[in-house]
Amino acid sequence: MAFENETTFIDGLKTTPDQEAVIDALFNDPDFKKIWDYLKNCQKVIVLDIRPGLTIDGVERFGGYSGGGRRGRLIINPTKPEHVNNPMELADTIIHECIHAVMDLRDDCGYTDYPFSRDIHELYNDPNIQGPPTNEKEDADPRDKDYLDNHYGDGASNPDDEYIDINDHAQRLIIRIIRRLMTQTGKGDETLTFENERKRNPKPKNKGCCAGVFLFLIAIAFVVLVL
Repeated sequence: MAFENETTFIDGLKTTPDQEAVIDALFNDPDFKKIWDYLKNCQKVIVLDIRPGLTIDGVERFGGYSGGGRRGRLIINPTKPEHVNNPMELADTIIHECIHAVMDLRDDCGYTDYPFSRDIHELYNDPNIQGPPTNEKEDADPRDKDYLDNHYGDGASNPDDEYIDINDHAQRLIIRIIRRLMTQTGKGDETLTFENERKRNPKPKNKGCCAGVFLFLIAIAFVVLVL
């Protein structure tokens, strides 16, 4: 069994009643179960860790995944205010870090029951990145900035300085699961991942509304002229 501390980990995610409802729904979601079972059936050990107040590079983080060596480690900070105030952010983080774990372990776990389409990438192995891959905005190669803006977007923990490190296809998988969880549980709200998708695909302006205003102004002008 690949997971270490699985039961303790899942129980530790449930620090509020709303989190408990969302976590129970997440671990029964068909898309997420494919991801979780893929990792669980892998021969490489993944240590699951609950760490309130998790800090990386001086910033309190939603979670993290580190690989390499004989073990991977997946860490979640369930008490981060965003996770407490919106349990869907907690579900979002868990899916996000599992995506990193799958990317890291696919050579160990193989492609049998691989849970992702081939267009899901993390920033560090995206073949479209031309310069040295980095999520630090100020260090990104100028050739990559438009691509990172259009296919990645802002990171959750430090949006002003960092890009999110999974691409738009991965983010849409998260959005699909979160929408389903919101419908099933009636808990929580849209997450920061939704904001990146809105920036990539802004709603078109309501031309009908603008045309109506324009016609209204013409009508007023006509009345004034008549009077």
